[in-house]
Amino acid sequence: MRKLLILLMIMGLALVVVPSAQAGLIETINFQSVGNSSINITGTGTAADPTGDITFTSDSNTGYDFIIGLTTFGTATGDLCSIDTSGFTFGAPYTTEAGGTATVYGTGVLTIYDKAHPGDINYALTADVYFPKFEVNGAGSTGNLNDLLAFNVTNLSYNGTDADLYALSHLGSEAIDWITFQIYPKGTLLADLGTDGNTYTTSYSGTLVAPLPPDAVLFATGLLGLVVLRRRKRFFKA
Repeated sequence: MRKLLILLMIMGLALVVVPSAQAGLIETINFQSVGNSSINITGTGTAADPTGDITFTSDSNTGYDFIIGLTTFGTATGDLCSIDTSGFTFGAPYTTEAGGTATVYGTGVLTIYDKAHPGDINYALTADVYFPKFEVNGAGSTGNLNDLLAFNVTNLSYNGTDADLYALSHLGSEAIDWITFQIYPKGTLLADLGTDGNTYTTSYSGTLVAPLPPDAVLFATGLLGLVVLRRRKRFFKA
């Protein structure tokens, strides 16, 4: 009878957790540029054919590009990160709708250093990252990389024990990286940013998101059930 009651409790817990997974549980990591680090837009084209380069400049004091803020578990908050690239470029195909949208070319390596092992690449999360689109919103006040939230982070690898970094790298084969930044003066368009001779430098923020597969939640629920059974067994023995 006792075992039956315990099993019913576990099944009830699974019924509560699994629908949430199907609704889309996620690991979320918010970040922002650190110190004087920046994103830089350098135009190389014309207003009719906007092209350019997108680069990241590291903070002169820490040597890093951005720092993690709020996260799902709170364990990665304060971790320092870098984006190593040979440079992203943007250009055709592009649209003039709203503030303008261009295609981004190039890939980079995203590195998040676990603060439990500062600066140690052996305990850092690494991944490949690219940004399919560069968009300026209709009011010309913000710029976005990957505004459509495509899966653009691949080959995630992490060997440490930080809960946020582990979830980001192990709960799925891909993740989403979205970056946004302010544009001044308001009304600046992609055509302006992509014109030869124009350079724009600013701070930025963004979010990393990894979906939590339902089977991962089921697995976690099963582990929780084993823990409950073991504790109940010890209790009755006592």
